[in-house]
Amino acid sequence: MMNEQAATSLAVTATMMGKLGVSNADFAKGVQLSTKALGATVEQAEQTQLNLAQLAMDIGVAPSQMAADFASAGPHLAKFGRDAESAFRSLAITAKSTGIEVGRLLQITEKFDTFDGAAEQAGKLNAALGGNFVNAMELLTETDPAARFDMMTGAIKDAGLSFDDMSYYQRKFYADAMGLADVSELALALSGNTAAVGKEAQKTAADYELMAERAETVQNFQERLNVVFAEMIPIIEPLVDFLEEAVEVMRDNT
Repeated sequence: MMNEQAATSLAVTATMMGKLGVSNADFAKGVQLSTKALGATVEQAEQTQLNLAQLAMDIGVAPSQMAADFASAGPHLAKFGRDAESAFRSLAITAKSTGIEVGRLLQITEKFDTFDGAAEQAGKLNAALGGNFVNAMELLTETDPAARFDMMTGAIKDAGLSFDDMSYYQRKFYADAMGLADVSELALALSGNTAAVGKEAQKTAADYELMAERAETVQNFQERLNVVFAEMIPIIEPLVDFLEEAVEVMRDNT
């Protein structure tokens, strides 16, 4: 349903992303998510994929993983509309910082989409911390998943607590209060430094040209190498034949 120019551009971008390790399936899912659910044009969808690939390289994540995470997070991201890319970028930075997967971060923070869920979790966390460190309404009105997650971990850090200083039962208590699966997730959640990782993600789509140039250089070099090898066959083949005959003579006279 695209015009020829848009289709060609999309094919070129898909090929370049493939050189970075992004599968055609994940690229297609990401583009479809952007155009069908996020209100983006084909050009904007392409740019989103390029932006995410650049973000991946900036923060030290494989572009293939970034594209796969974006594609699989589609059902969760659809509700953000045109803000989905920004929300996902923040999530990706948090995931890199903490080691908790993007999908799991969405599961943890989506419970705050209802007032009952926000009130229950805020109440548990405040009871654990012994004060009013988290506000349920703020958790409810803050729709950015990464910001919600930072609010919870920030409350524990503001209370002067660290994972290493907690007792056995404190770790279990705070893990439950944050709605985490287990104590290991609490350790990951409190280990993150999203500000430090975020500094590496300040590059924008302006760096796309450099990324494209790198991919094209690799591709062109491989193509040139293949041509050289093909042209060398007529030259080398007689030499190979001579060596085979020489080996046979030597073997027969041994």
